[in-house]
Amino acid sequence: MSLCLSGKWSQEIFNRKGELRNIHRLRHWALPDVLREKYHFSIEESKRIADFLTPMLELLPEKRANAGGMSGAEFMANTKGMDHINLPIPVGSRGEGIEGWATEVKKR
Repeated sequence: MSLCLSGKWSQEIFNRKGELRNIHRLRHWALPDVLREKYHFSIEESKRIADFLTPMLELLPEKRANAGGMSGAEFMANTKGMDHINLPIPVGSRGEGIEGWATEVKKR
């Protein structure tokens, strides 16, 4: 809840309980289901895409996977424009090797 109330515009978006002010009936929808039902991906493909995206969608920055590490994920193999990209960052890392990351996380 503190994440909801800590932003510059949070009071306009959330009430004191951390609930959305203007959206009262928010339907929670799992990402694989959204990909399958709304965008018509197969079950296997929607799971594969969701498994790739989910680590980068974590709300808390200290839990969120960085894009540099995710560039080496199996999902990115054979992707146009990524053929010569090979960063020495472990897949799914959370920024530990990025200068300044630890300082930012400690501020929380």
